[in-house]
Amino acid sequence: MERRMLKAEKLDVTRRGRRILREVSVEVRGGSLLAVIGPNGGGKSTLLRTLSGELQPQSGQVRLAGRPLSQWTGPQLARRRAVLSQQCTLAFPLSALEVVLLGCTPHHDGEPAALSRLSDRIIAGAALELVGLGGRLHDSYATLSGGQQQLVHLARVLSQIWEPPPDGMRCLLLDEPTASLDLRYQHLVLSLARRLAREGAAVLAVLHDVNLAAQYADELLILQAGAAVAHGPPGQVLRPALLSSLFGVPVSLVGSAERPVVVPHPAAALPEL
Repeated sequence: MERRMLKAEKLDVTRRGRRILREVSVEVRGGSLLAVIGPNGGGKSTLLRTLSGELQPQSGQVRLAGRPLSQWTGPQLARRRAVLSQQCTLAFPLSALEVVLLGCTPHHDGEPAALSRLSDRIIAGAALELVGLGGRLHDSYATLSGGQQQLVHLARVLSQIWEPPPDGMRCLLLDEPTASLDLRYQHLVLSLARRLAREGAAVLAVLHDVNLAAQYADELLILQAGAAVAHGPPGQVLRPALLSSLFGVPVSLVGSAERPVVVPHPAAALPEL
């Protein structure tokens, strides 16, 4: 099973003299969606960036398919692991389709792009269809709304790992993928993440919306002040006392025991006028 897993062991990360992650261990298994939640400043994005290889931990190790990230070449890693950052900037005048085609470049292996252009365009077009932008292929990326641009980048990372490599290891890391999207597309994005997990990929999503996380994730990891304070299925992790302590707002749970809905009571935290 380890060959289809992204695994971190006792990660410690310090930046500018501040310890951001404190001995965090986590497994993202092929076939499952793990959502990382917790208060602002808890280390969620730092964990994702460390898992992706962008940040180097002061101690601890990240393994992909049983091998340390350092033992993968850049192209090998790019064909197996795709990352959607919170903010994706683009300074070039490209169409939506051309942006998505960038995700296919790790698969060229030095061959002329023309040799794979047709298959790349098929994949990129299908990825844009999945995110609801099939009719905007040739629109300028710069003319799209912020939410639509985020969906284009989601299509780009999907195209990057569209076809599984021979070892079957695919990993998708999403940092706040629903932040700039309306309700419909929030659910679309997380449905796609869960679908990819059901197809065998290891998927991790950093989310602020606890209820979206509970609805779509197989497991939740809660970070607070850089430490993991809870990890497991939503029905086991989401407890009113823990959530009230984490977010400073009294909450109650409704709905099913397996995937509860968190109902905050912000008025109770306000001082009387």
